[in-house]
Amino acid sequence: MKILLIPFLAAFTASAQVVFVDMASLVQRHPNTAADTAALDKIVVEIKAQIAKEEADLKKMKADYDAVEKESQNPALSANAKKKAEEAVEDKRERLVERERQAATRVNFLREELADQEERYLKRTTDEIRDHIGLLAKEKGYKAVLPKTLAVYAEPNLDITEEVAKKMQLPPLPATAK
Repeated sequence: MKILLIPFLAAFTASAQVVFVDMASLVQRHPNTAADTAALDKIVVEIKAQIAKEEADLKKMKADYDAVEKESQNPALSANAKKKAEEAVEDKRERLVERERQAATRVNFLREELADQEERYLKRTTDEIRDHIGLLAKEKGYKAVLPKTLAVYAEPNLDITEEVAKKMQLPPLPATAK
């Protein structure tokens, strides 16, 4: 695949119909990114609180199970009392195992929801950036706009990142990032 891509890129870049853009830079500077990061941070805090509650509930159930199990080991128990205590231990163990399964399912669900939300935020931002890139490409007559990460080397005049940023009214790159 890469072997076929090299002549393709060479043919197009020779006529300056292919340009490059740094999507990461544009996403980083986009106004959605700061708000999305803050929203995701808030979700992470909520998820951590829910996970902590799950862990505390499980810890309490485990302590209760351990106490019942210890009680069932009491040599002073009659045969009937020992049988009831062992049944109680088995019941507590089953409940604990089920609760652990539910907690693991809940934690996985929360993590998936976070990843989905992050993906939705990023897609919204990148779709907007891509729309602006498309408009600029049509306006300037570019045949292709490729991610800068594909280029091993590209002349600086083939990088349209700042042109896109200006069109989108994004803040300029900090001097340290240039």
